[in-house]
Amino acid sequence: MSLRFWGMRQTSHDSPSNDLKRAGDLIIFAHVVQSGGIDRCAKRMGLGRSTVSRRVGELERSIGVPLLSRSGRYLTPTESGRECFDRAVSLIRLLNGQCVRRAGGETSSLRYRKAATVVAPAEILDAQLGTLLREFERIRGCEIEVIPTSVGGRSVDATAPADMAIAWRPSRDSAALSTRLIDVERATYASPAYIEDRGLPSTPAEVKTHSCLSCANDDQFATWRYSKGAKLIRVRVRTTSPFADTAALRGATLAGAGIARLPKFLADQFIRCGRLVEILPEYTTSTCPLYAISSAEGNDPLMVAALRLFLEERLNLAS
Repeated sequence: MSLRFWGMRQTSHDSPSNDLKRAGDLIIFAHVVQSGGIDRCAKRMGLGRSTVSRRVGELERSIGVPLLSRSGRYLTPTESGRECFDRAVSLIRLLNGQCVRRAGGETSSLRYRKAATVVAPAEILDAQLGTLLREFERIRGCEIEVIPTSVGGRSVDATAPADMAIAWRPSRDSAALSTRLIDVERATYASPAYIEDRGLPSTPAEVKTHSCLSCANDDQFATWRYSKGAKLIRVRVRTTSPFADTAALRGATLAGAGIARLPKFLADQFIRCGRLVEILPEYTTSTCPLYAISSAEGNDPLMVAALRLFLEERLNLAS
């Protein structure tokens, strides 16, 4: 759905993903108006105050007029803000099928369905995402059913219907909305047993002489990039058949099969207990994106939008 309807400025960078971000800005703005302040909105949505303030500011710049004015302890919508709120409510009605009254109405309410289903890789759930989903449940007073997409490297119910899927790659389905949540930092790792047997590479160039392990969802599995300051080094590596998922790649690395680039948050616990060693820590390697995927025809796009905003902020704060 294009946001030309909302009177926003169009740029050469406009795309469905930008439209989705602006829809999120409208939802945040509606919550600010309804709650009467940025702090109250941030607490209600489980977002940081700076995030709410920044997104409202970006919305005002997109439209080109101020939307809020301060009246005592409360923020009140300007004339343009009241019009924007009414249009935001129309968007929410389209998304959620809920009736929400005009700005200043006595019983206006932005409500969510009480349950949602999220599909995500098991290793991400165990490391970080599971805790964030429980926090969202507590803040929003809802229930989230979690379906792991992999257990021990095998696909488990990966086609189950869901309100949102978390994945390392965007969906190929043209009807799906794929939003990049975060660029996950990676590093290169090996097990102590592998290092004892094969030695420790001291430069990126020496990496290609080792058994290099990669994942099928890595677009750069054959060329590993390292940087130090302004210097970028590309290393062509000889890899075995790519592993099906990140969990299998991590398992093989722990078992001493070779060296691999892994998301840092998936390796941290094994670094602490001595089962993995970081290689070339003075170099930075390329990141890998993590996506939230949802359907434009989902059961509750409003809850999905709120959950996506929440995860995007929390994951970036933790990085």
